Amino acid sequence: MHDGEQITLTRQSIGTPQYMAPEQIGSARDVDHRADIYSLGVTLLHMLAAKAPFEGESAITILYEKKDQPVPTTAEMGVSVSDKLESIIKRMCAKAIDERYQDYPTLIADLKSVTFGQD
Repeated sequence: MHDGEQITLTRQSIGTPQYMAPEQIGSARDVDHRADIYSLGVTLLHMLAAKAPFEGESAITILYEKKDQPVPTTAEMGVSVSDKLESIIKRMCAKAIDERYQDYPTLIADLKSVTFGQD
């Protein structure tokens, strides 16, 4: 890349459909750091289950499934985790922006509580 080159286009979505937050599917005006929290939650779920929570034959299929269906629970994906970790993933992957973690410090504190067995 050279200085001044743009890698994004106005009103264009860029991302991997399996990890994109629902608000990225439509207008990008509502996208903020909480989309990254959603993507991180989907990545965590993918890592635990060894498969993506939304799969399809095309990007459009995945995006429609994601928009219409709730994120599966770890149990639905065949994974057993603590209630605390399930709650964290559910909150990270909430479809509604206001239901997700609103900041990283709160998310990190909750993840640390699971990591260090304080749940």
